[in-house]
Amino acid sequence: MAEGVLASSIVKAVLAKFGSSVWGELALLRSFRTDLKAMEEEFATIRSVLADAEVRGGSGDSAGRDWLRRLKNLAHDIDDFLDPCCTDLRAARRRRSRGSPACGSTATCIVSSVVMAHRLRSLRRKLDAVAAGRDRLRLNPNVSPPAHPVAPPKRETISKVDEAKTVGRAADKEKLMKLVLDAASEEDVSVIPIVGFGGLGKTTLAQLVFNDRRANDEVFDLRIWVSMSVDLSLRRLIQPIVSATKPKRDLTSLEAIANFLSETFTGKKYLLVLDDVWSESQEEWERLKLLLKDGKRGSKIMVTTRSRKVGMMVRTVPPFVLQGLSDDDCWELFKGKAFEAGEEDLHPKLVKLGKGIVQKCGGVPLAAKALGSMLRFKRNEESWTAVKDSEIWQLDKEDTILPSLKPTYDQMPPGLKQCFAYCASFPRNYEIDRDKLIQRWIALGFIEPTKYGCQSVLDQANDYFEHLLWMSFLQEVVEHDLSKKELEEDRNVKYKIHDLVHDLAQSVAGDEVQIINSKNANANGRAEACCHYASLADDMGASQVHRSTLRKVRALHSWGYALDVQLFLHSRCLRVVDLRGSQIMEPPKSVGRLKHLRYLDVSSSPITSLPNCISDLHNLQTLHLASCGNLYVLPMSICSLENLETLNLSSCHFQTLPDSIGHLQNLQNLNMSFCSFLCTLPSSIGELQSLRDLNLKGCVNLKILPDTMCRLQNLHFLNLSQCGILRALPKNIGNLSNLLHLNLSQCSDLEAVPDSIGCILWTCLTVAVCRNYLDPLVAFWSFKLSFYHIMHGVWHCP
Repeated sequence: MAEGVLASSIVKAVLAKFGSSVWGELALLRSFRTDLKAMEEEFATIRSVLADAEVRGGSGDSAGRDWLRRLKNLAHDIDDFLDPCCTDLRAARRRRSRGSPACGSTATCIVSSVVMAHRLRSLRRKLDAVAAGRDRLRLNPNVSPPAHPVAPPKRETISKVDEAKTVGRAADKEKLMKLVLDAASEEDVSVIPIVGFGGLGKTTLAQLVFNDRRANDEVFDLRIWVSMSVDLSLRRLIQPIVSATKPKRDLTSLEAIANFLSETFTGKKYLLVLDDVWSESQEEWERLKLLLKDGKRGSKIMVTTRSRKVGMMVRTVPPFVLQGLSDDDCWELFKGKAFEAGEEDLHPKLVKLGKGIVQKCGGVPLAAKALGSMLRFKRNEESWTAVKDSEIWQLDKEDTILPSLKPTYDQMPPGLKQCFAYCASFPRNYEIDRDKLIQRWIALGFIEPTKYGCQSVLDQANDYFEHLLWMSFLQEVVEHDLSKKELEEDRNVKYKIHDLVHDLAQSVAGDEVQIINSKNANANGRAEACCHYASLADDMGASQVHRSTLRKVRALHSWGYALDVQLFLHSRCLRVVDLRGSQIMEPPKSVGRLKHLRYLDVSSSPITSLPNCISDLHNLQTLHLASCGNLYVLPMSICSLENLETLNLSSCHFQTLPDSIGHLQNLQNLNMSFCSFLCTLPSSIGELQSLRDLNLKGCVNLKILPDTMCRLQNLHFLNLSQCGILRALPKNIGNLSNLLHLNLSQCSDLEAVPDSIGCILWTCLTVAVCRNYLDPLVAFWSFKLSFYHIMHGVWHCP
């Protein structure tokens, strides 16, 4: 299902490397020049026919699908070849700029060049074979990829519903009825969005409200149900109205339609349901609203949509976010499909199995009914047990469940599809940290820079995350445990993937994502050759995992399971390594050979030190060492991580940082929150000219901040909360001209704030429980902005 999208993404990534300046330098080498030129031209030709291959593969053409799989795997191999080449060339540039030899010795350079040239020639032969397959398939370069977002297949709905067969929505219906019948609304026409992902029952709920006798023709002058699905066009809206009123006029022109709609609704109290709205066009909505706005006070428009963005765009009241049904309600739906009336009493063992099956539904009525229908004519326990022990994405042979979610996926641009498919590597019900997920997407090269450089890769990744959130593919987790909130690195909001959405991710990811457990660890076949993202589901020793399983893996997640460090010897293509919560005592020396590595997380592990070979990880962008309670010092060699952007040292036992920290010129985020042993910071911290976010929350032994901190011209966020013995801020803190957020809450020993602080144009300043601060408001009143506009909170400051 996803071969085309995944192939398209990696082909684009390889072509981007072809166009880079480093690539141009590589092409100057005589032994590389011919092959590189031929491969670049071949990839450009292949890209031109990808759209046709994707159409064929998606329509069931097995030859097209197999060709896309071969292309995708080869593109990954070529990318794995190019990436270290680019890294070595950048390193050679740096050495030349320092006056050092570009290579250790002439012999080494020659041998390395010959070996790489042979590898490149081998890759070119494989690419020629893939190109020959393209020619045999006669792929058409004139097929254009579908525009995004793609309109979903037309799905007509009607207003009628069998209320006797609906369960679990009585409370939701009453809440909506109050909104529909509310006559005290400030708006003449109120818009009530019902938001939720496919299959959750939005249309059913709207039908229940539309057909309630309290919303009959005596209450509303006009009641109209419109199945939108495709767009918000006026022609779409007019069809059911024309059918109901049969006007005697020509309605062929858009102007005539607009006038007719305006006349139809003006001065009338109406109830209009726009079911299954997909269009996120503000312009279309504004044009439609203009014709509907003159309805009589009390008029209501109900909009059902999968998109929270649509809900926020059209609303006049907060969107009604539909939740899943209880397991008991799902059981009633399942039972009604799986058994004849009363038959369940004859099969107590099947009933027990069925109640286990409905837990897979995650509260989604469509899934409960589909699984019940699947088992209606099966009365043997083996069939029911097989369903109970399988994943929905494996069960859905009739395409009844996941297609309710698939149109949302189909609307995504290719880069976002890749990001979503990767989410299949998370365990079910795993609480996802937004920043870490985005860091992994970037590390894996999923985020394409926008044209003309108008948006950074980080901004694009954040947009992708917001898109998944808007479409309800990610859901916020409400954390009620305040003590847990306090310790979660100041990131209180976590996210989960609904079980059915997780099934969709597994379905579209296919062989790309593999869950490794004791049953499949030694399997050796095509799946391992295709696997690029692996997750452990059991403790794994080196002897238990077949080498080929991890040979081409780009992301490895242990999820806290034990993992033999020797496995790193066979995983040279890794970009992401997540060993959070594992019992690893020390990263193996072989970690230095992972030239592709961009993301390393060994948080909450008992490691006591980092090997000096970590300095060889020139591509490393993110390093998480949070809650490594046995880690007391960083190696001086950390200064060699010239591409490091995020360093998380939260809850470690450092007393200070190495002086070499100032060499990390690309470091943007430094988190040292709750480092309770931290006493001082080196003066070299002022050399971190890219630093934007510095978190020192809960550093209870930090007494003084170096004056050099005032050189951090790009610093936006500074958190000093709960630094209980911090007595003063640097005198020239006002030099931090780009500082937007400063948190001084619970700095109980803070005695003075420098006058220069008034030079900063704040967005957010938090001051709380500063008991020794003798005259806390004097300096604040001198700020350039209004006191009340800049203070986020000032309290308990006597």
